[in-house]
Amino acid sequence: MSWYATSNDEGQEFSFMDESTRMESPELFHSRHTLESLESLCIETGGALGVESGLVKYGYDYEKIQFPGPQFLFVVTVKEGKFVVPGGRDPWPSEVDDWIWSLTSLDLYDYFPDIEEDFWENVGPGARLYHGTYDERIESIKENGLEPKEESRGIDNRATGPGIFMSQSAEEAEYSYPIVIEIDVGRMKQDGYMPPMEGEEPVVEARMREAMAWRLGLTDFRVEVESGIYESTVICRGKIPPKYLTVLE
Repeated sequence: MSWYATSNDEGQEFSFMDESTRMESPELFHSRHTLESLESLCIETGGALGVESGLVKYGYDYEKIQFPGPQFLFVVTVKEGKFVVPGGRDPWPSEVDDWIWSLTSLDLYDYFPDIEEDFWENVGPGARLYHGTYDERIESIKENGLEPKEESRGIDNRATGPGIFMSQSAEEAEYSYPIVIEIDVGRMKQDGYMPPMEGEEPVVEARMREAMAWRLGLTDFRVEVESGIYESTVICRGKIPPKYLTVLE
């Protein structure tokens, strides 16, 4: 007779059985699936392993979502609607919309560690980006190239850090600046000079938050970013030498 059959027939307990799967008041979870019962389940089981065992044992309508990294969560449907129960030591149900907004940028990167694609993988010969600037900076740029500067363009991106802000079109660059500089990123790649490139933080964060919402079933969830911050903006974290620059008339 297996240990499993023995434990069932004789009521024996073994040290390696998960203590969190045994509840003080299991009758709470048999007949009704409400937010109150889900909260009680989280309290009495404790930890993601116990919560999942309870969800299975008492027949909750739920989905476990595993993300690319170690992060996972449960989306549980009860009488009051859908609730997120994050994996971890202290799981607790939250309304889906509220939980998404509660996530910090660091939390979002934990769930989507690969959100930033490698910019240079998609750069081919002849690829160009555009940088807007002022007349008084042109001579310095011609001599020294473009260098990362600590220049915020709004409230939401004030913590962006030093960078060279570039647009994917000359029209977008000249919208706010009198002078436009063309950057030959195709030639930069051919020369093997590929400094780090990334999108603006508010845009990347909005994309992650929307991706989370859509994954959890909120298909109409949208995040507005501050005016003047564009999804097409590319930030270079390194210097761009003069040989890759052309001042457009």
